[in-house]
Amino acid sequence: MREGAVARGPQVVIGYGSSLRRDDGVGQEVARRVEALGLADVRVLAMHQLTPETSVVLASARLVVFVDARADDLDQGVLVESIAPEPARTGVGHFADPRALLALARDLFGAAPEAWLVTVPAFDTGLGEGLSVWAAHGAEEAARRVLALLKAHGGAPKRVLQ
Repeated sequence: MREGAVARGPQVVIGYGSSLRRDDGVGQEVARRVEALGLADVRVLAMHQLTPETSVVLASARLVVFVDARADDLDQGVLVESIAPEPARTGVGHFADPRALLALARDLFGAAPEAWLVTVPAFDTGLGEGLSVWAAHGAEEAARRVLALLKAHGGAPKRVLQ
């Protein structure tokens, strides 16, 4: 966020990765699990890849949690790290790193939210649909970690009354 600015927008959860590459789709699975809870003031996006257009959503968010698969350090389980905006090292078509997307939001709109990256070990990224047993377990843990972040950074999430 800009210095002195108070974010009033929603909390945002962005799960991304290819659901056609087995465990690479775990970010989208976590996003669907969070969305199914119907939490008030939480916007959830399940995406194949991060795109520049998403910077508009980030600029008005008070918190964003990115969720992605991780192909290294598989024995470490689900990891959670605070991230900050960093310039893109690749082209403009899509962003492989959420830090570049945060930098774009900051540079274009003058604001970038507090951000976290939750990564889940991806044991099988071969062609196909569905998560491995290990990634499915990781998705469950990652969803719990995302909910804990939402609660810690914006109050207890409440269900949307229907």
